[in-house]
Amino acid sequence: MVVISLALDGLILSWSAGAEAALGYRAMDVVGTPHERLLAESARGDYANALRALQQGAPKVLSRCTYRRRDNSTVQLSTVMAPIRDHAGELREIAFMGQVVEESSAVVDHGAWHLARVVESCRDAIVSFSAEGLIESFNLGAEKLLGFEREEIIALPFSHVFDEGFRAQFDATLNSASSAPVTTPYAFRHTRRDGRVIDLLAELFPVVDDGRVVGVGGILRQAAPTLAPIPSQRIVEEARFQSLIEATHQAVWVADAQGEMLLENPSWQRYTGQSSIESRGGGWVNALQPDDREHAVLRWSAALASGSPYECPQRVRRADGQWRNMIARAVPVRDPQGAVSEWIGIHIDITEQRNTEDALRESEGRLQSILNSAAEGIIVIDENGSIERLNIAAQRMFAVTPEEYWSLDLKHLIIELDREFEGDTPHERYADWLRRMIGSQRDLTGRRKDGRLFPLELSVNEVSESGRGSRFVGIVRDVTERKSWEARIFQLAYSDSLTGLPNRLLLADRLDQAVAAAQRNRSQVGVLFFDFDGFKQINDRHGHHIGDLLLKGMSDRIRNCVREIDTVSRLGGDEFVVVLPELKDGTDAGAVARKITAALSQPFSIEHQEISITLTTGISIYPDDGESAEVLIRNADTAMYFAKESGKNRFRFFNPDLQALH
Repeated sequence: MVVISLALDGLILSWSAGAEAALGYRAMDVVGTPHERLLAESARGDYANALRALQQGAPKVLSRCTYRRRDNSTVQLSTVMAPIRDHAGELREIAFMGQVVEESSAVVDHGAWHLARVVESCRDAIVSFSAEGLIESFNLGAEKLLGFEREEIIALPFSHVFDEGFRAQFDATLNSASSAPVTTPYAFRHTRRDGRVIDLLAELFPVVDDGRVVGVGGILRQAAPTLAPIPSQRIVEEARFQSLIEATHQAVWVADAQGEMLLENPSWQRYTGQSSIESRGGGWVNALQPDDREHAVLRWSAALASGSPYECPQRVRRADGQWRNMIARAVPVRDPQGAVSEWIGIHIDITEQRNTEDALRESEGRLQSILNSAAEGIIVIDENGSIERLNIAAQRMFAVTPEEYWSLDLKHLIIELDREFEGDTPHERYADWLRRMIGSQRDLTGRRKDGRLFPLELSVNEVSESGRGSRFVGIVRDVTERKSWEARIFQLAYSDSLTGLPNRLLLADRLDQAVAAAQRNRSQVGVLFFDFDGFKQINDRHGHHIGDLLLKGMSDRIRNCVREIDTVSRLGGDEFVVVLPELKDGTDAGAVARKITAALSQPFSIEHQEISITLTTGISIYPDDGESAEVLIRNADTAMYFAKESGKNRFRFFNPDLQALH
């Protein structure tokens, strides 16, 4: 069984050996961590609802949960969660018990086959009868003990094997309550088929199907020959139990239904230095550390009152005076009517385990202090992309608290991962992606808890741990300031300082890209070269300040006349160039030139002055008028020159004859 105890906030307090076997995690790996981390993502919502139900008073919650094992496989558990309350009824902890659910019919078939082999191999006689008293099964042990072969007695009444005294025991068992079937010890003498008389011990029990008694089963074994009365099964079991607890090195004790000590084994006495007499009448409390006594008594009283199992951590003083950390556990023993008749308890020394856990916590604390002292963000990630640790710098960077990042994985923090994996959780792909990052620094987009995005730089190293697979350590930096400076430098290098338009350098790059795309797509590129008519006179008449404002206004109007894919550039002074990529027909450039000419023909209102201006445009078309940026711009300039010669305030397409005249 998977047995776990949880704090009210879901942290794991204890972890059984069954949990380690089923899920692969050791207690030191998970104690103190959120239980939710072990669940598959699809099961976390139901688990949160179950916790809330228990906190609101539900007596227990039954469900099935899918877990993620340590080896990244999944397993389904059939679970029950129940509250653990103190003597005052206050909810203190959550008990969580689960069992692996085997879905495969092959497993079921194998289990039935295995059970049949066990029954057949048992030395004791195992028999079963129908409700009418017909023999239904008879194992090899029964053949040897009773002297009959199964083929000759199957489906015959049990009177062919047993005498009439057996009927009373059969009827009493058959009529027992199906809701609480119990074995009925029975000692008798039996005459075998060969006439030999033997003493038998029998345990008869009702066979129940769907809440209804449908027959009787029995386990029979031969008792040692004796002239004295055959001891009852109770006496036999008590003697066996006494031998077991005397031999064990664990501190074992037995108490009556009221909690009064009846028996303590030698290990208890060695641990505590108390004799059996000293432990009576509640004297066992004196072996506990004074600060733990009240809590232990309250928990013990609550268990006695409810009849539920008892568990309590406590410090016990050994006979040599040394204090040891122990876990006290006890389970009730019930009589056939279901009432508690005794308690069997054990004290388990967990001092070494606690010391190891304390050392681990101290080591964890030192590691966390080192990580928190780093100015850069540090993330520890497992192979599945789950976040195991964020230092303080990373918590501030992503605006998350330590309680919140346990439920996150890397794709919640990095936009590119979320897009690459398209919302699924391909655990094996996380490790591949992280390993590709090793040895490099990559600019990514980080996402804070509130959804804000910021530029992020990430570098990754892999750390392998024996028995625990790989972990990845990521160094993260918020590079918002660096990106801002890069954008500023780019603007200074490639933008016109007055209008913010691309300058000559960026124009050449954009035009080269447009030409390359046109070569691939078999399209055309238009280049418009502008020069404003009489701009020098405006500067002379109104001053350079007004001239600069006029240039900005003209830039805005030109940009409003073109597409987003087009480039408007200022070469300097009053010279502008527009690049029109992806044209289907070169004549479309003329339509754009007319649109710009019309937009600029409207007067500009600058500082309460109306200023009118016209422009002259030259147009060249790729590939007819050139195949490089330099040639296309030069030919557009030539066309603009001849347009001015023809009277200004107009546009003209380039042709080779103009180049000859020029």
